[in-house]
Amino acid sequence: MLLLFCKFINGLTVANNLHKEPHNNHHINTLIVSKKDNINTIIKTKTRGFVKIIRPQNIIPTLFLCFTGGWIVNPSIQSLFNSPKFIVSSINAVTVMSSSMIINDIFDLEIDKINNPKRPLITGEITKSDALIFNGFLIGFTELLSFKYLATNSILYVNFALLNISIYTPILKKILFIKNLSCAFLVSFSLFFSGLACMNNNISLNNKSNSLLWIAARTIFFGSLFNELLLDMHDYEGDKQNNIQTIPVVFGLNNSWVLATIIMKINIVCNSIKIMYLFNFQTGLLLLMILSPLLYNLRTIKNSRFSKDSISNAISNSNVPLFLLLIYLCILQKI
Repeated sequence: MLLLFCKFINGLTVANNLHKEPHNNHHINTLIVSKKDNINTIIKTKTRGFVKIIRPQNIIPTLFLCFTGGWIVNPSIQSLFNSPKFIVSSINAVTVMSSSMIINDIFDLEIDKINNPKRPLITGEITKSDALIFNGFLIGFTELLSFKYLATNSILYVNFALLNISIYTPILKKILFIKNLSCAFLVSFSLFFSGLACMNNNISLNNKSNSLLWIAARTIFFGSLFNELLLDMHDYEGDKQNNIQTIPVVFGLNNSWVLATIIMKINIVCNSIKIMYLFNFQTGLLLLMILSPLLYNLRTIKNSRFSKDSISNAISNSNVPLFLLLIYLCILQKI
């Protein structure tokens, strides 16, 4: 009897375990699905953060600057896109630009809490370690491409650009107006760098190509310097609280606006006169008309008493005239 009773109890236990097993499997499957969802969410969040930290809206303008420089030196689509040096110089321009954005965000963590609270390092989409690893990858990739495809002098230019962006935020950004000049130089240099990368060592630029390349570089340099001053005006409150010495903080918003106006007027007038000299009066006048909306944007900022919205709109709207100007110079190269 005792043996029969033990078998009966054992049978009930087995039956009970069989009954519970589907429930346990369901619970395990739920945990696995939940972990997969969490991993996917983390990957999406990190990816979004990596994209945001390089400011992808700057990639297309940077590539267009590279194309303009290449086209002015060598106005042939087929020749440009069959040139490894041009392609690599364009990729390098994008990676250097992206690296500069990452470095800037790393050093500006406290400032961005006031000026740009939606930046990925502030929102927690990526960590500082993530940003450092990503930046290391971009710099390594840039160097690898440079040593494999570019000439020695071009490699020096790339390293100079990398040095510039590395010391910009911790050193140059703290020096009044030097930081603005540094940024403007880097942007205009991408155009010039791609143009020079397309040149054969035994071919020199003719007078027309040389002049157009310098006009394009000057326009972008002073246009970038103009935008940098506007950005400083936009970030006036945060920079003042963090004791960052910018033109608006030291000299005031109105004086910064006056300086930006002078820079843009000189930019427009000088380049228009040069185009008139190269071609004719009407051609130079058209350049002046293309860039005239930039002066209208300045007047809007003044009338709004330097509101952040008006400055943001002016910065955004400045890209269109500069874009049209580069197209215009590309057209002039084929005339």
